Amino acid sequence: MKNSSIIEFRNPISKYQHELDSEAVLDYSFSQHDFIQKTIRILENYQFIQSLPEADKSKLIQHLKIRKYYHNQTIYSQNDPCTEINIILEGALKLGWNTTSGKYHTDIFVPSGTIINIVPIVTEQPLLHDHIAQGRTVLANLPGQLFINMIRHHPDALFMVLKLICVRTQLNREQNFISSTESLTTRLAKKLVFLVDYHSYQHKDKILLNLKLSQENLAELLQTFRQSINKELAALANEKIIEVKYNQISILNYAKLSQMAQTAQLLCNTKFL
Repeated sequence: MKNSSIIEFRNPISKYQHELDSEAVLDYSFSQHDFIQKTIRILENYQFIQSLPEADKSKLIQHLKIRKYYHNQTIYSQNDPCTEINIILEGALKLGWNTTSGKYHTDIFVPSGTIINIVPIVTEQPLLHDHIAQGRTVLANLPGQLFINMIRHHPDALFMVLKLICVRTQLNREQNFISSTESLTTRLAKKLVFLVDYHSYQHKDKILLNLKLSQENLAELLQTFRQSINKELAALANEKIIEVKYNQISILNYAKLSQMAQTAQLLCNTKFL
């Protein structure tokens, strides 16, 4: 029996994502105006933008710059100076770094609809991560100093920025706890649930991930070995929870996957903003 609502999106950028459902692939024929309109739709989802006067919102839009990147292109490198706020319009960003052992550590795949790099702008520090385009990617950039000047003069917007930073800090703390206490099976299930929330679309009775992730990519995310990921994916496939074909992961039983992702010790489950 077909299920027309396998996924109940609860993530903060779901409104933006649902509006783009008809735009299944990135259209590089879009004009500058089209991408500006997408940026406005994303900004409307963020409370600190809603708290700004209309004149300031218009000024932000006037200073937007649209940039396009190809798959695996390095946009910024670790320790680069940060001068711009980034808004991901299409594709995704892989944030990570090279370890001293020569392995690559992937921290997160940041989805479209997200504003990033507020912290290095506010702290005036260089970037902690490499920023690498995952798939064909489009960013809208805002001058960091303009952003700072605006929120400094509007307490409501400033509080909402503080709240956004606190949510992301809480999420990092939860992930650190889970990494040190939970099994690889649980951690992989949690990563897959995150990918469903932010990087997927529904096709008939399947949930397909937008990101083409290799076993090596998942091993980087979970700081383990590819062979271990292979074993875990095979077990999930045998239980008919997922299906893997040519780096395309499909979720067949989202309810079971979500159940596997539950942790016994941690009640909070912060969503990425």
